[in-house]
Amino acid sequence: FLRVFEYIDEVVVDRHLQRPADLRAKDMGIKDSMRENAIRRAVDVWHSCLSQYHNARPDIAKQCLAVIERYVEWIEVTFVVTEAWVNLFYYLMSLPALRVHASECLLQLILKKQIPVVKIQTLIALRLVDSVPMLVPAVTSQMPQSEAEARFLYSVTDLIVTGARELGQCFIDGQLIPQAEQSVRVIL
Repeated sequence: FLRVFEYIDEVVVDRHLQRPADLRAKDMGIKDSMRENAIRRAVDVWHSCLSQYHNARPDIAKQCLAVIERYVEWIEVTFVVTEAWVNLFYYLMSLPALRVHASECLLQLILKKQIPVVKIQTLIALRLVDSVPMLVPAVTSQMPQSEAEARFLYSVTDLIVTGARELGQCFIDGQLIPQAEQSVRVIL
C-alpha cells in the first residue's frame, strides 16, 4: 500500500522532474482526483498504520512517515493537522526508531506554503511553542553519542528554528490581519 504512494509520488507528483506541459497537466489532473477522492481515506489509513505498527514494525511506520512527508506539500493540511495527528507525531518523536522521521513530518507541515493567517493557525495547531520545553531537554541534556542522536538533534533544532522563522515571516510580510495578530498572541 505505501509503495503505491511512493510510486505515485515518484511518477506523478515529484516536482523536481522536468516534464512536458501536457504530461504536467495530466499529472495535475491525477493529483486533483486524488485530493477529491482518495487522500482523506489515505490519511486515515496512514494514521492507523502508524498507530498499529510503530512498535511492532518500525520499518513500516518509518516508510509511512516518509510517504506523509512527501505528500504534505500538496494535500489538504487540515487532514494531518488535527489533535490526533499532532499527538501521534509528538509521541513518535519519543521513539528512537521514528523520532527523526516524525520531526521531519512536522517540519514539512511548518514549511507548507500558506497565507499568514492560515500559517499561524497551523503553527498554533502544531503546538510547537508548547512543545519546546519537551523538545529542548531531548537535545540539550548531553552531547550526541551516535549519528542517530546527532540527526535527531539536528531535526529538532531545525524544527524549532524553522517554526520561529515562519512565524517571524508572517510579521515581516506585513500581511497579518487582526485575527492573525490575536492568534500570534496565543502562540507567544
